[in-house]
Amino acid sequence: MILRNDQIRGGQAYDEVVRNPAIPECHIRMALGGRVEAATNLTPAHELFHLYQNAHMMFKQGWVHEGLARWSESLLSGDVQPGPPLPTASSDLESIMQSSYGAVTLWQRLFYLLDPQGSISLPSSLMSLRYHDGSQVVTLEHLHGSRFVAPLFEALHQASISLAEQQQWPTYGWAEAEQRSLQYNHAILAALYRAISAYAPKEHQPEELRRFMQLIDTMLKERE
Repeated sequence: MILRNDQIRGGQAYDEVVRNPAIPECHIRMALGGRVEAATNLTPAHELFHLYQNAHMMFKQGWVHEGLARWSESLLSGDVQPGPPLPTASSDLESIMQSSYGAVTLWQRLFYLLDPQGSISLPSSLMSLRYHDGSQVVTLEHLHGSRFVAPLFEALHQASISLAEQQQWPTYGWAEAEQRSLQYNHAILAALYRAISAYAPKEHQPEELRRFMQLIDTMLKERE
């Protein structure tokens, strides 16, 4: 973590693997504005989530990278939404995959369908945290999909490694253009499909989710 008074964006996450004589393991960094009011600015939390993403995968397609990070803000903002219905046409899903922050609604809905109860178990030490102004840091008792994040990240991690091997790229050293290229959305969709299938078998999926999975399956087969 680097505190910078010249950091006007609130925070910025990096994906470059670096080494520091004081830290034996390689790591990635985050710059944080030294004058950020955390109680009213969710940028540091948003950027911290990017660090978790960058540690697992090299994908930076906006709908995944920014859409998921925007969803993560709800833990602190308390703004938990069930989202609009999932897309039922390939054109609608393609449109979402070309978006960025706005893709948060896809993740909100998907996570809601996978975890409608939204129960989370947070340690009392976290729930008791307060900002300097005395307000509570975490106020949520429910957050849809929190248990699905780990298997989703694992699936995206494996997809990232596989793509790097296929293209003969370093595992954590893709060119920025490749990290953001929409031509690899199919690899992300396939990873998402695998993660959902393992987390919620078809017989346990609500009808809306089954239709969405069929849409992904169709789009992946059309690309073969």
